Amino acid sequence: MSSLTTKSDNEIRKLLDEYGIKHGPVLDSTRRLYERKLSEAMSEEKAATPPSDKTFYREEEEEVTYVNRSPVRGQEATDSGAYVRSRPHWAKHREETTIKTIFSLSALSDTEIQKLLDEYRIKHGPVVDSTRSLYERKLSEAMSEEKWKKPSLDPNFLQ
Repeated sequence: MSSLTTKSDNEIRKLLDEYGIKHGPVLDSTRRLYERKLSEAMSEEKAATPPSDKTFYREEEEEVTYVNRSPVRGQEATDSGAYVRSRPHWAKHREETTIKTIFSLSALSDTEIQKLLDEYRIKHGPVVDSTRSLYERKLSEAMSEEKWKKPSLDPNFLQ
């Protein structure tokens, strides 16, 4: 073991590889552990061949390969590289309609929101700051779906 204490970190790393001992970086805190493992391996005289998959942790630069991919048809190009599920054309239209509806609903008063909720037969409680966005979303969904009959919007409805 005394011969191992005089070896450099690089020499210790090479011996660990030679004896097939998986290891991380050789630091002051890990050196004694690796010296002990090496001395045990040397005493057993087993100079094992290193495993075929050398997955050792080292504090060295890794080679990084960047792959540029073209977007697949039906996917939008994103910077994050995350998978974007393609949506049917009508889903995008519904989202746009919902967004436009929410903006128009936000201009209405609480009483007008309640009247629309009643007209679309959506169960609701009082329209207050904490519930308003929920009711606006429910109304916009109801307005954008074809199965709902549009309320009879006579000029006196919201007054």
